[in-house]
Amino acid sequence: MLWPNSVARLLVFLRPHQLVVWLALCFGVAASIAALSVPWIGRWALDRIVTTRDPDEVDYAFLVLGFLWLLAIGLSFVRDLLTTQVSHLVARDLRHHIVVHALRLPVPYFEQTRLGDVISRLTTDTEQLRRVLAEDLIRGVSHITMVAGGAALLCMLDWRLTAALFAVGVMLPLAHRLLSPRLRSFNRISLDALSDALTRVSDALTNVRLVKAFARERHEAATTESTLSQVFHAAVRAGRFESFAWSTVYGAFGVVALGVIWYGVQDVIAGQLSLGTMLAYFYTLAIIAGPVASVASVAGKAQRARAAADRIYALLDEPPEDSPSERARDLHVTRGEVEFAGVVFAYREGEPVLRDFTMKLPPGTTTALVGATGAGKTTVISLLERFYEPTSGSICIDNVPIASITRRSLREAIALVPQEALLFDGTIRENIRYGRLDATDEEVERIAAAAHVHDFANRLEHGLDTWIGERGTRLSGGQRQLVAIARAILRDAPILLLDEPTSSLDAEFEAVVHDALRRLMAGRTTLIITHQLRTVQTADRIALLDHGRIIALGAHDELNRTSDQYRHLFRAQLSAEAAVSQ
Repeated sequence: MLWPNSVARLLVFLRPHQLVVWLALCFGVAASIAALSVPWIGRWALDRIVTTRDPDEVDYAFLVLGFLWLLAIGLSFVRDLLTTQVSHLVARDLRHHIVVHALRLPVPYFEQTRLGDVISRLTTDTEQLRRVLAEDLIRGVSHITMVAGGAALLCMLDWRLTAALFAVGVMLPLAHRLLSPRLRSFNRISLDALSDALTRVSDALTNVRLVKAFARERHEAATTESTLSQVFHAAVRAGRFESFAWSTVYGAFGVVALGVIWYGVQDVIAGQLSLGTMLAYFYTLAIIAGPVASVASVAGKAQRARAAADRIYALLDEPPEDSPSERARDLHVTRGEVEFAGVVFAYREGEPVLRDFTMKLPPGTTTALVGATGAGKTTVISLLERFYEPTSGSICIDNVPIASITRRSLREAIALVPQEALLFDGTIRENIRYGRLDATDEEVERIAAAAHVHDFANRLEHGLDTWIGERGTRLSGGQRQLVAIARAILRDAPILLLDEPTSSLDAEFEAVVHDALRRLMAGRTTLIITHQLRTVQTADRIALLDHGRIIALGAHDELNRTSDQYRHLFRAQLSAEAAVSQ
């Protein structure tokens, strides 16, 4: 099947550009008609010239034939211009659609899928489809017109010769049907190998500091060479099989075509075929040979496109976070009270991380969530952000279950400062404004000053307009954290989540960051995950999490008196900080 379902589904991306598509098709068909007019008129002209032997008619005939040929070339040129335009428009729209859909996928998808696979779909797979959907489809219509018109002309010129050619022509669809499954398999293996290579290269470049710190440049270069070699061998196997298969078919077709030409020459010698008819026949064969080969090659290209389309739709068929069928309402925070009631959650079935987790965050207060590593603290934030759904139990904001509200409105009501400041390649100003895209420059600068970003930005050449590099690599860890805090302040959300915001900072920056956090937390319902004593002691309440449950809740002094587990955790942290300070 030339256009399998996965490829046919992508034809929808041609609809917005159907005017350009139809224009390209019209120019392509017109070019085919003009090109086929040359042998048809040339046959009549040559036979007449042979009879009349008038030099003026020779000049006139060749002027007309030359005009028709140049017209065909000009029409084909316009067709190719329009085809190139629409093919790149389709690629742009398809890539945009993939990115938009990928951004709507749930967080677990990206934890289970390699980045290289997603990038490969945006690049290699989309390029395969761009060529087949636009270029081969549009040009294919004009080529089919040329082949069909040429076949009709050949039949009119000499049906016996044409019947012999058609007898061999049935080999092409038969060969396509026999070879397609194997060819599709080879191309799928090649595309998968390329995804593996892109993933490895992406990992190495993303973690380039780690690579250099361990002096593993040669190791990564060798690994990359190995993965790229696998891509090479997979592509060569696919290309070798395709070349051998179609070369065999075309070779057989060429041998038969030579036999047909030999037979036609014998007819001319015997006087059963005019010279004009013979030359017109051969000329027609010559001008449709390219389109015939092109139409036949689409079979191989379609298999590559099918492999690419299958991979793309493996992503596009992944269900997004919010289904259009879900009836969810927007969240309107009035007080900012957050309540977890009997929440149970497990990343893997049978291994719960949270067990009957129950906790209330009163409006406008700061609650510190503490516990041993692996107790499930970060999972609490992930559930509140609805990156995951609890197995059972409920989470409410102002007595409204968050499962009944849109994720967008939920997340707009929350500001997050993660443990590792996540920044984009751009300027400091752009990264702060990410918290609220409609913020003015004056607002950004005011927030930057409140978050102490100005303290270091003013020493940079371009201030807040300084480019900070991918993931903010041109800034120190403390500077990146201050930018993240400024971004959260600008967001001005009623609920604030802080995930170990000062865990990787030195004493100098920790004091500055704490001051910025104090301004950020003012008047907001705040949940802090932390091991830092200074942060814990300033919280209104402290919740101790152990094996997925809250086992103690209260102020620092109260828990230090009443909870052995908290007292042990507090003293262990105190000893750790004392050891670090020495």
